[in-house]
Amino acid sequence: MLRPLYWFFHKILTVAVLTFFSTIEVVGREFVPRSGPVIICSNHPNMALDPILVAYSCGRDDGHFWAMAPLFKGFKGTLLRSLGAIPVQRREDNVGKEVNNTSLFSSSFDVLDRKACVFIFPEGKSYTDTKLQPIRTGTLRLALEYLQKTKGIESVPIVPCGISYAKKDKFRSQVLVQFGKAVMIPNEVVTAEGEMVQGYDEHQVVSEYTQLLSKRMRHLTVNVNDWDTMRLVATTRRLYINGRHLELQDWLTVTRRIAKMYEGKLDNPEIQTLKKDIAAYQETLDTLTFRDSFFTADVNKRELTRTLLFRLVVLLCILPFAVVGSVLYAPVYALAKYISSEKVTKDTESRTMVKIGVSVFLTIPLTYTFVFLTSAYFLGFYPALSILICLPIFSLAHAVLLERSILYGKSIVPMVRLLGLKLLGFTATLKKFGKDRAVLVERIQKALRDAFPDKKPPRALSMSSLPDNAKQRKPRLGAYDRDEHFI
Repeated sequence: MLRPLYWFFHKILTVAVLTFFSTIEVVGREFVPRSGPVIICSNHPNMALDPILVAYSCGRDDGHFWAMAPLFKGFKGTLLRSLGAIPVQRREDNVGKEVNNTSLFSSSFDVLDRKACVFIFPEGKSYTDTKLQPIRTGTLRLALEYLQKTKGIESVPIVPCGISYAKKDKFRSQVLVQFGKAVMIPNEVVTAEGEMVQGYDEHQVVSEYTQLLSKRMRHLTVNVNDWDTMRLVATTRRLYINGRHLELQDWLTVTRRIAKMYEGKLDNPEIQTLKKDIAAYQETLDTLTFRDSFFTADVNKRELTRTLLFRLVVLLCILPFAVVGSVLYAPVYALAKYISSEKVTKDTESRTMVKIGVSVFLTIPLTYTFVFLTSAYFLGFYPALSILICLPIFSLAHAVLLERSILYGKSIVPMVRLLGLKLLGFTATLKKFGKDRAVLVERIQKALRDAFPDKKPPRALSMSSLPDNAKQRKPRLGAYDRDEHFI
């Protein structure tokens, strides 16, 4: 196995995802053993990015991942094998044929014997859906058979992992990778001869611990029935947060609680009325093309004008620097956008990886080569080499500036429209809308307190955690533009 090749691609793709996402927050890494055999099981919302993110986040560089067998053809198959991938024969890929995964288990046993790590996506497929797919039994069958192989000595920890993307195909979005408490089959279910202890049934043990793994993975992900509910959860979260900044872990905790409240209170008339009112509020915002963050505080014309002018000045200052980088990387953006468009790439799961693949392995190397050769021709070799070394730093600075300029730029027109309504005498109407929103926020907070009486709100949302002089502080205008990046 060419581990140097794995190391090389691991580093290259890590840089790529760190550039593509503005934030990659890792929580619970302490649940992943630093050494020894381990299986890491993650949900699979993105076909190509998930293995990279798990490998980056787990803190280990000895990973081998299961991948569907149809991918192992030609050069791509050779590359995947050299990177440590192990082919999985799936029933849906072998309709009408007998599926034999003896070699899959044998290769996985070899990895575990070397005290290395196996990455598995037990849903069996990548997907764009609002909830975790059914967990297949292969992971627990592997763990049980390995326990039998080692004569009841080596029970492999199975660490659940949840990946939560803000917008998985959006440049400079955010992602949370969260690990949980490991699932382990007790050693005592297997005898010293590698047989099942009397009273324990293989199928029963596999089924029981697969359900436990599913439960722990669900706790690390957001699960709702449909996209309408997911959008309602997002609006409810924005209102509940009410202008304060949350870390991604707390953001996910709040989102899960809201989703659980909605899914578990289907017959509660108070919750149903609240959902209708929140949906109506969001519909009004969509009609007016306003952001919810404009109503986190009662903003007067002077404050609105000051904020608008400040953003315009900042935008005018950083835009030239962002434009220079945009011109340099125009071929990257154009080609990645075309190839990842719906006309070429049909599924959302592939779109992000296409963007990263085209950028990292094609257009960025070509752009860097062009800049180096042009600089060498006009300035000489050593100045050109210096420019080439500095280009990655310029690239990251360009990405940050572009992100900020887009964020500010998108808020300018709605803010001008809001200021115009205030100048035209609609201040009283806007104030009433803001007061209705404040009532909605209180209803949401009460509903969550009633639904989870034994759960404390995240520290950032707890008034008791704030200093006395901060309790009455108004949320600032546009306080959570960042949160509005989330679906």
